[in-house]
Amino acid sequence: MTITVSQYGLTDLLRITIPALLLIYPVAIVLVLLQFLRKKLPSIKFTYNSTLIVTVCFSLCDSLNNVKMLPESINSLLEHFPLSSEGMAWLVPTLVMLVASILIGKALPKASH
Repeated sequence: MTITVSQYGLTDLLRITIPALLLIYPVAIVLVLLQFLRKKLPSIKFTYNSTLIVTVCFSLCDSLNNVKMLPESINSLLEHFPLSSEGMAWLVPTLVMLVASILIGKALPKASH
């Protein structure tokens, strides 16, 4: 490990790992939250899938924005979301989808769960 750090330098390693962490951390946080709420969810599979799809989409945008690979049109839309300047544009849409999926899960008939 120290050979890798010394050969490439910490700056190069951070340039590679930070975008990956920006993608992985939100998903991990949401998975932990969903696991805590699991017994209260009316439709577990639907809630997990819909919430994680939104989380991955927004955290991927944050990650691409960090490495300056996000198209300007998407970046300008992303800037309107709360906490986007902190790299947490995923938080509000994820919470909205979580609440929406719970409400939709309650409205679905029990056979479709």
